[in-house]
Amino acid sequence: MGKILFSRLDVKGVRSRAENSDLAHAVAMEGGRTLTDPGIATALGLSLAAGFNAWATALVFGLCARLFPDLLFGHLAGFFASGPILTMAAVLFAAEFLAEKIPFLDHFWDFAHTFLRPAAGAALAAACLPTHGPVARAGVAVAGAAVTLAAHLGKAASRLTSTAAVSSMMRLTLSLSEDVIAVSVAAVAIFSPELSLAVVGAVLVLIVLLFGRVRRAAAILFFLAAHPRAALRASREA
Repeated sequence: MGKILFSRLDVKGVRSRAENSDLAHAVAMEGGRTLTDPGIATALGLSLAAGFNAWATALVFGLCARLFPDLLFGHLAGFFASGPILTMAAVLFAAEFLAEKIPFLDHFWDFAHTFLRPAAGAALAAACLPTHGPVARAGVAVAGAAVTLAAHLGKAASRLTSTAAVSSMMRLTLSLSEDVIAVSVAAVAIFSPELSLAVVGAVLVLIVLLFGRVRRAAAILFFLAAHPRAALRASREA
């Protein structure tokens, strides 16, 4: 009788240890997925960077997805890491670098990118959630597009409501600064998501505080108000 009892206890102990082992393995696997999933913080950080320069951000994301496939994975990440997309992002990055330094062309370029940058931000945000369901990815994509649009309008405010609107040197300085910001924020979003979330919050608060300038810049961007260059030209003619 005692042998039977001890035998049953041993069997239960083996089962218990096996179950605990399976549970520990599942937790470890879940932890691994969490570490390798960039997550919402990365999605919002990349969306913010896309508002400054969508093509530089796509280039950074695609290169990192190619170099660190365990960190950035999934079909969308693979799409951004593909050769044709990296080439296109590099060409558009170079085109933007030139276009933003040419008077009048910069205005039309920024107007067109009022629609293109949020679309790119949405795609980048969705690419950061490869293990989530379609509803979660769609929600993050919408949030990413909103963050990108806000950053884009904030960028327009710095350009269209300051001396950069009429000064070639200031426009060049701002353009270079925006490129550096885009690349830096994208890198931080990928490798330090928590920090990027703080940056997103700080920039959004700044945009709210400068809402008057942002609204004026949006009016100029959509050709509802005169560009500062036109006002300067009119004053010189007078």
